[in-house]
Amino acid sequence: MKKFYISVDMEGITGTVSWQEYERDFLRFRKIITEEVNALLEGIKEGVDNKDFEVLICDAHATGLNILFEELPENVLLVRGGIGDLGMMAGIDSSFAGVCFLGYHSEIGEERSLMDHTYASSTIYEIKINGKKANEAMINGAIAGYFNVPLIFVSGDDKLIKNIEENFPKGIETVITKYGISRFSAITKTLKRTLKEIREKVSRAVKKIKEIEVYKIKEPIYLEIALNETIQGDIISLLPNIKRISGRIIIAETKDIIEAQKLIRLIAILGRAAKEFFR
Repeated sequence: MKKFYISVDMEGITGTVSWQEYERDFLRFRKIITEEVNALLEGIKEGVDNKDFEVLICDAHATGLNILFEELPENVLLVRGGIGDLGMMAGIDSSFAGVCFLGYHSEIGEERSLMDHTYASSTIYEIKINGKKANEAMINGAIAGYFNVPLIFVSGDDKLIKNIEENFPKGIETVITKYGISRFSAITKTLKRTLKEIREKVSRAVKKIKEIEVYKIKEPIYLEIALNETIQGDIISLLPNIKRISGRIIIAETKDIIEAQKLIRLIAILGRAAKEFFR
């Protein structure tokens, strides 16, 4: 039986242009994200040979309480809530045939991209891995690669998809959900069109899964993180194995992407706490 893994974020789903929308009409966007998940699941079903498959979905946006689990089919398991061991990739291991990223977004600082951030815009201005600017898709894709599982499908804004096409192995199927005008403005596709494209592209990705190479980042991992404020540097530089090279920039080396991702998440949490406590 084939197993597939889906990591679901929210900023890159169809139509969304600001976090204020989520606060005002959260149930509406929970329904939209659930519809996109179900379209992806239909695409997997169309693509597998014997229709016998399992899926683990990680509700990876914010507190992980977004997807309406009661509207999912029976052959699905869902990671919800809390701070999991691998964060946005909680539950991934080498038993999966392929990974899909749904509703992902561009890294912080990317021009004309929707709600651009990398893990936590309140703490992190920029992340570089081995000297190259990184986003959540690159880090999470490398985690899949750590377990030798290929990333086969990605949906999100146009700047993210351009990044995927430039930096990941060829053959990954993608769906652009919207085209950024500014951080909080976009030209968006309709939901009906996006759902159709997700089904078609995922089905195609599953059928050619053996042709898609695994994405890996060279180890050890050299991290360079630019923080938003010097107070965050004051606190985070107290961590072992962290070196502060300027007021807002810290560096560290980890043996692999798993350690790197855990450290990034810890830095994001500590930075937010420092900002809120010392003011």
